[in-house]
Amino acid sequence: MRHYFIVCFDVTSAKLRRRICCNLLASGRRVQESVFEVSLPDAASFMRLKRDLNVLAANDSGGTVNIRFYYANAVTLAKSSTLDDMPVCQFPSAIVL
Repeated sequence: MRHYFIVCFDVTSAKLRRRICCNLLASGRRVQESVFEVSLPDAASFMRLKRDLNVLAANDSGGTVNIRFYYANAVTLAKSSTLDDMPVCQFPSAIVL
């Protein structure tokens, strides 16, 4: 069962911001400058993502680092839409590697 998250962050360091964005783009898509829709295959992948972002934040030389994860499930995603009634998330049901 896939896990869906809305990830948003506020980071003052441009270098750290770029690294966080690259990390999030590997498993999701950018919605706004610092907001991502992320789809992960399992809970272990979510824990790895959080660990990786925590390592990046810990290695930052200071400044604001605020990263938040909002859980979304298939029901809430199906009920969500954009202003012009388009679905907000259209992740593939399968990813072929």
